[in-house]
Amino acid sequence: RNDVSDDIKTLALLIMVMKKVNIDIVIIKNKKEFKINPNKIIICGFSAGGHVCGTLATHWQDDIDEGKYADVSNRPDGVILSYPVITSGEYTHIYSIWALIGQNAQQEEMDYFSLEKNVSDKTPPCFVWQTKEDDLVPIENSYLFAESLQKLETVYAGSFDTVWGAH
Repeated sequence: RNDVSDDIKTLALLIMVMKKVNIDIVIIKNKKEFKINPNKIIICGFSAGGHVCGTLATHWQDDIDEGKYADVSNRPDGVILSYPVITSGEYTHIYSIWALIGQNAQQEEMDYFSLEKNVSDKTPPCFVWQTKEDDLVPIENSYLFAESLQKLETVYAGSFDTVWGAH
């Protein structure tokens, strides 16, 4: 990994492609048959998949040359993050972060994928939940993201105290 910006663009492009293929081609083109409103797309991810969904929620507006998809927004209308890997900081699930950006990532990359640092007023509404008993991903991941959402008055809901169970 020599060029951090190329790595970030690569992941952002992957996310864009994933969203476009799934949303634009499958859902939007079949919206009448599926009886789906393409303006009410909610994504949901669990654990590392929560990081993928959280990345799309916080980085959907990244400037990517989308070609024929330039007129279709990457922004989901809502996000459900279930015991998500959020931070690359103190409470990280290090193996997830290593799988994503390697063991020798530079600080710029770490910050980009530390999603609590990237919440903005453009982040869609989120529901975040995690159990206290989770022994793989520290619950602080969910707390950090919820706190960032709250500071910016982004619509969110969280459930951390009443849900019990393992990862």
